[in-house]
Amino acid sequence: MDKDKKQKFILYLGGGAMAGVFGAGIVTALEKADVYKRIKAVYAASAGVLNAAYFLTKNTKSGSTIYWEDLTAGRFIRPYNVWRSFARHQWGRHLGSADRSHLANVVDIDYLWRVLEGKRKYLDMAALRHSPVPFYTQLLNTDTCETGYVRVDHLGSKRAVSETLKASVSVIPYYSHTQNIHGKNYADGYIVTPINLKYLLKKYPKDKIVVAMNVPLTRRWVYHVQSWLEGVFAQPMCKGPILACLSKRESVIRQEFALALKTKRVLLINTPDDKQAFLLSTNQKHLKKYYQLGKKVAQKILRFIK
Repeated sequence: MDKDKKQKFILYLGGGAMAGVFGAGIVTALEKADVYKRIKAVYAASAGVLNAAYFLTKNTKSGSTIYWEDLTAGRFIRPYNVWRSFARHQWGRHLGSADRSHLANVVDIDYLWRVLEGKRKYLDMAALRHSPVPFYTQLLNTDTCETGYVRVDHLGSKRAVSETLKASVSVIPYYSHTQNIHGKNYADGYIVTPINLKYLLKKYPKDKIVVAMNVPLTRRWVYHVQSWLEGVFAQPMCKGPILACLSKRESVIRQEFALALKTKRVLLINTPDDKQAFLLSTNQKHLKKYYQLGKKVAQKILRFIK
C-alpha cells in the first residue's frame, strides 16, 4: 500500500534534558525510514522539542551529536550552581528584585542556543514554519502554572519560532530565566504536564499514537522526592503555584503511563529500567550508547505503524 494511503499516526517526543539523547536515536531511525508521510502530527516537550525540530528539518544526525559533542564540556551543565541559584533567588525575593541577570544556571540554555544558531549544528527554524507535518510544542505559563500546546508551523516569523522553542526548553529550576512572549512568561511545560495523553486521545479518536519517553516505565519513590525538590527550587522563579503542581507530577506520570499501557492504539516507548541516561549526564560514552539504544528501540515503532 502507498505510504500516503496508510493510516497516519501521532508522534509524541518527551523530554529529560541529557536523557533526550535516547529520543534523538529514535528520530534518527525514523528519519532514515522516511516515515514523514505517515505522521499526522508531532507533539513534543522539553528536549523532545529539539529532537523533533531536527527530525522535521531532516537533520537528525547533526542534531543528535550535540548531546555528546557540545553539551559535555562543562559549558552547558554546571551542577554546582544548584544551591547558588536557589540562594540568589531567595535573596532577590527578599530585596524585592525581579532582575535575574545575576542568577547562576545549572543548565545554560543561552549557550545551547548559540550552538543551534551556529554553522556546525545549525537548526533551520525558518524551515519549521513550512513543515508539511504539523508540529506542536508544550509551554508552561509560569504566572498561572497552566500548560498548553503551541503550533510551531503556524508561527509568523523565524524569531517567533526561536522564542517559542527556547521557552519550550527553558527548564526551571535548572535554568533561571523564563521567556516573555506577548507579555506572558513561559517555560518548559514538561516539568508540570508530561504527555497530556487524554488530550491527544480526545483530539485524535481514531489514530494510533506513539509516545516516546526518555524515562523508565518503573517509577521509584525517589522520583516523588525529586519532583518536590524541583518545586521548592522553582517556586521563587514563578508567580504561579509551581510547587503544588510539581508535587503532583510523579502521580500524573504514573497515571499517564497506566492509560497508555491499557489503550491498544497507543505505543509507549520507555528507556529500559536498567539502562537510562541521567538528566545531567556528561559521559560521552554513555550518551552514545543511549543514542544507539534509541535507534534500536525505534524498530518497535516501525512495526507498530505498519
